[in-house]
Parts: sequence; structure tokens; C-alpha cells
Amino acid sequence: MRVYVVALALMSAACARTGSGVLTGMDATVTNDVPTVARVARAQLQSHGYTVTTITPGILVTLPRPITAALHEAGDTAAVVGRQWILQVSATDPRFSRGTHLRVAAYIVPPGSSKASGDNIDNGKRGIPVTSANRPLFNEVRQVTRWITDAVDRIR
Repeated sequence: MRVYVVALALMSAACARTGSGVLTGMDATVTNDVPTVARVARAQLQSHGYTVTTITPGILVTLPRPITAALHEAGDTAAVVGRQWILQVSATDPRFSRGTHLRVAAYIVPPGSSKASGDNIDNGKRGIPVTSANRPLFNEVRQVTRWITDAVDRIR
């Protein structure tokens, strides 16, 4: 399962916006160092019921969780209903400024990708990025970012 989560996390898109201007994650700059931000992010996610895996010292991924009815929009398609999703939190050193760059993104787990099979970890399927076009799910990404930044601000 861990290998699957790693593979799904690493195939994420690197840009914050798609070509159409749709957000694919939330970004923030916080004042603490990467290890502190990662520790706080882990604590915040766990306190809200997420199971967290550390990929590298600055990258955390949650285990897949069902997309609850509260996170569905009216008219949602099969891309969301009955599916699972993960959150990815990245904390990195910005090149030309102080603090830590925090990024929170989410991905819908493709159907049939919940198990690794040999070397083909996700059966060639990629996680579907949660974008600002999906308001309920993206609002959860915003909320997670807020939990983390608020907690980091409290320990300055």
C-alpha cells in the first residue's frame, strides 16, 4: 500500500494552475523551517483523522479516504461519487526568500488502483488532481492549508 501511495503522490502535477487558470492546490509561505512545518502538518492532519505517510522529510501523503457525501457537488459524475482521495503536503525551502513554501494538493484515486501488482504500481493510471472547479473538495484543500498555516503561526 505504501508503494502505491508513493507512486500516486509522485505523479502529481507541479504547477499551481492549469492552462485554464484553475487552481490545482493551495500555496502559502510560512516562517518556520521545513522540519517544523512537516511536523506541524503531520500533527494537524492526524488530529483531523487523516492517516499520514512520510515520503521524504518535506513531503507527506495521507492514505486514501472515501470522498464523503458532504464533499460531493450536486451532479457529480463517477469521477467523484464512491471514490477515494488523498492529500499531499509539501514543505520546501524557497530559493530566494525566507521561510518555507507550503503546498497542499489533493488527488482522486483512480478506480482499480488500490493495489500494487508487481512493478506496475498503479496499473498505468494517474491520480486525478482536485481543482478549484470542484468546490467542495477544493474547499477541504483550502481548509487543510489553513489548519497548517494557523498552527505554524502559533509556534513562532
